[in-house]
This record gives sequence, C-alpha cells and structure tokens, in this order.
Amino acid sequence: MPITTDHSTVTSLKNKCMGVPSMTELFDMLRIAMLLEAIPNALAAMFAIAEGLARNNENERAFEIVAMILQYPLHETLHVEAEILYDELESQLCPRVVNDVNTRVQELTLDDMVSTILRTDAL
Repeated sequence: MPITTDHSTVTSLKNKCMGVPSMTELFDMLRIAMLLEAIPNALAAMFAIAEGLARNNENERAFEIVAMILQYPLHETLHVEAEILYDELESQLCPRVVNDVNTRVQELTLDDMVSTILRTDAL
C-alpha cells in the first residue's frame, strides 16, 4: 500500500530537513529578539515570517511586514531580499491595498507591528 501525504506535510518535512525554522520558532525568535532589544535580529525574524506568510498565500500580511522592515536600516543582503519580496507581493496585490499598507506602516512603530504579528500567532 503506497503512503500518501499532502503538500503541507511534504513542505514541512522538507523544511525540517533543510533546517528552516517553523513559524512557531520564528515567532519565538521575534519575541526573544524584541525582549533583548536586538532590532536587527527582530527584523530578520520578521522577514522570515513574511516569507512564510507569502508561501501560504497570505500576501497582504506578508506585504505589510516587508513594507515595515524596509523602513529600517538592514544588512545589505536582507535589504535586497526584502525588496525582491516587496516587489513580488506588490505585483500580486491591488494598488489600493498597496497604498493602504504603505500608509499604515508609516504610522506604526516597530513595537506596534511586532505586537500585531505576535497577537496573530496567538490566534
């Protein structure tokens, strides 16, 4: 009898084998980075969370996070990766959503965004 698995199970197993942290681990990394006031680590964790959300087709949430982290100084590699993801997500969202998100992130602090992300994790 063949063993069957769904796509999410295969992706999860592949990520574990490749050392890719789970979303729960990423939320924990973000929480710890903020407690330690390690802002570069928090921004990197937020980017990884945005990538995970984008993989799960939660494009608006991912876009909001990427738009926020691009407001901060980033390591060059992370900045380039964030710009690429921003552009990819921007092309998939309607212009009104893009405009609303860009306006919203201008009004938020990093602590506000992290609180929103972590509150979402608790759901």
